[in-house]
Amino acid sequence: MQSDKNKMKNKDRNQRKINEAFFKLRNYQVYQQGILLALLNKHFEITLQIPTKRSVVTRQYFKINELRRGNDSIKVEEYVEQRCKEKYLQDLSNGIPEKTARRRYDTNKITEQLHLLIDLLTEFGYSFVSKWTSGKKGAQIVETIQKVISPNVTILNKEIPVIGVQTNDYLTHHCFDLKKAVIQCCDRSFLSSLSV
Repeated sequence: MQSDKNKMKNKDRNQRKINEAFFKLRNYQVYQQGILLALLNKHFEITLQIPTKRSVVTRQYFKINELRRGNDSIKVEEYVEQRCKEKYLQDLSNGIPEKTARRRYDTNKITEQLHLLIDLLTEFGYSFVSKWTSGKKGAQIVETIQKVISPNVTILNKEIPVIGVQTNDYLTHHCFDLKKAVIQCCDRSFLSSLSV
């Protein structure tokens, strides 16, 4: 009987560690998203999809419907969906179980969105110091930003959570409290978080 209790305690302890790691990763992805969106706001009007409910366990991650600059438009959510569908079908054709491919599809949405935002900022002269996952067993390789560099701004690793919280707080307030999905290009309130 005692060994069963120990097994349960170990199982609970391991599950807590997994949950903590997930929360830490997801919040860091949210911080990255906030910083990338604030930097892109210097160049684009941003249209977010207002979530149906607030995230209570981790910080809110936002779907981006569109980035608009003059007459040019990037349908971000459509692009992300298309890329994830392609990867899902590729996983299935490579013999990955449907349940695993479905789980990857959901997690790939965040990764694909972040990669697109990074690519866009690279086009505007930003560079990034990043860490990459190994992509074990065919999983997607994920880029994690450690530093953002441009002629006008450098954001260090220790500043990413601080700025990320501020930008996420702004987005959450903008979407949930003000019920606005559009952030106009060069929104001063949003960009002010970059001056930490």
